Parts: sequence; structure tokens; C-alpha cells
Amino acid sequence: MRFDVLTIFPELFESFARTSIVGRAVSRGIVQIQTHDLRAYSTTKHRTVDDYPFGGGAGMVMCPEPYGKIFVCSSLCSWYNAMPVVLKPTSTSTVPSSR
Repeated sequence: MRFDVLTIFPELFESFARTSIVGRAVSRGIVQIQTHDLRAYSTTKHRTVDDYPFGGGAGMVMCPEPYGKIFVCSSLCSWYNAMPVVLKPTSTSTVPSSR
């Protein structure tokens, strides 16, 4: 089973993949965890991946460009016909309805 993690903190997931039950599964070859740094796919000068929300308001929102670029430039979705699962900061996740 392979997990590709898109994150702005790849070091966090790499250390997670070496410890506990997940680390044992990785060392036995049961699970593969690949991390991808979203900042590497940013097109801005300072490699930013977030921006202020349109219309103002508190907080920050993730820019869609790095996500689009990583799916176009990499083979994430072609690996065994993988289906991306997008986690949201709510109680549900979204599985895209079309490929």
C-alpha cells in the first residue's frame, strides 16, 4: 500500500514514517510513504503556498496552483490508478468524482 502525502512540512511525516507501528510496516515493506513538498511546486519568488482569503477575513487559505502543478508534473495519480483523497479541516473528506 502506498501513501503520497502532499505537505509543506515533509520532515514531520518522514519522522512519523520511521516510528511506531507505521515504522514497522514501512520497514517490512507493507506500506510505502512518499512525501512531496508543496513549496517545491510553488511559482512565487518566496515559494509561498498560502494566501489571504478573498474578501478579507481571518486566517489563510491554500493556493490551488501548487496542487494542480504537482498532479500534472508527477505520477501521483498514475501509480496503480490511484484515487486522490483530499483531507479537509472538517469531519469529512472529498474523493473527486471524475478523473
